[in-house]
Amino acid sequence: MRHVVAVLVLPAASALDIAVPVELFDVHAAAALPYELRICAVEPGSTLVVGRFAVEATSGLDGIFSAGTLLVPAADPATRQPVAVLQALRHAHLRGVRIVGAGTGAFALAQAGLLRGRRATTHWLHADELARRHPDVEVDPSTLYTGDGRVITAAGGAATLDACLDLIRADHGTAAANAIARRMLTPPHRTGDRPQFVAAQLPEPDDDISRLLDWTLARLDQPLSLADLARQANMSQRTLARRFRAQLGTTPLQWLLGKRIEMVRQLLETTSEPIERIARRCGLGSTGNLRQQFVRATGTAPLAYRRTFRASATTR
Repeated sequence: MRHVVAVLVLPAASALDIAVPVELFDVHAAAALPYELRICAVEPGSTLVVGRFAVEATSGLDGIFSAGTLLVPAADPATRQPVAVLQALRHAHLRGVRIVGAGTGAFALAQAGLLRGRRATTHWLHADELARRHPDVEVDPSTLYTGDGRVITAAGGAATLDACLDLIRADHGTAAANAIARRMLTPPHRTGDRPQFVAAQLPEPDDDISRLLDWTLARLDQPLSLADLARQANMSQRTLARRFRAQLGTTPLQWLLGKRIEMVRQLLETTSEPIERIARRCGLGSTGNLRQQFVRATGTAPLAYRRTFRASATTR
C-alpha cells in the first residue's frame, strides 16, 4: 500500500517548506519507497505562496483524511486559520494521521488544540509569540524538531528537511534515509535536540577533538563518563565541554548519546539480537535505560521500531 504524504498549502505558506516534502517524498523517496505525495488546500486550485510562487492543489481539505502523514508548512503566524482548516486538522488527528507543523505551521496546530500540553518548537523568531498566544503549549525554541511520533513540530527551513528524513528513517530505516540524504547532499541525520543556531559558524573539529571522537566511537560499548573523555583528551572537563560546544554545537555526553542511539537503530534494523545485548553493545547498560533513551530520542519503543522496520522491508 502507498503511504500518502499530504501537504496542506495555506495562504502565504513557505515555498521552501513545500519544496522539501516534494523533493523528498515525490522526487527521491517515491522512486524506491511506497510514498505518494498529495498537495491539498482549502479549495483545489492555485494558491499563492511566499516568493511569488503559485502552487496547484489537486485536493481540498478532504484529501488529508486518507493520508498517513500531513505536513503543514510555515504560514503567516498572525492569521487565524478558518474554522474548516482547524476542524480538518482535528479530524485528521483523530483518524491517526501523523501531523507535522513546519516553522510557523505550528501556529495552525496550536489553534486546532493539537499542541495542548505538548512540547513543541517553531522558528526562534516566533517562539515567544507562540508561547504568548498558547500558554498551554510547552514551547522550546532551542530545538530543531520535536514530537511524539504523532504530532511533530519543526523549526522550519532546513529543520523541516531533518524532520522529514527522520520520518523516512522511522518508516523504512536508517539505510533508506541515509541513501536519500546522500542524493540530496545533506547530512544524513541531525537529531531534533540540536540547537537551531549558534552565535558563529561551527568550525571543523580540531585534531585533538577529532582524535577523541574516533577514540570514543571505537568504545561505544563502554560506560564512558565526561571524566573519561576529558582524561583521554588530556583536558579538564570544563575545557573539554567548552571546546566541544564551540566546535560541535553540543556537549560531549549529548554527542555520545546520539551516537549510541544511531548504533541502536542500526542493530534493530539489521540484526535479531535481543534488546538486552544491544543495550550492552551500545553502552546503554540495561534494557530499561535503552528503552527510555530510545523513546526520548525517536518517540518509538525499540521493539515497535524493529517491527515497523521489518514490516516496511517486507513490503518493499
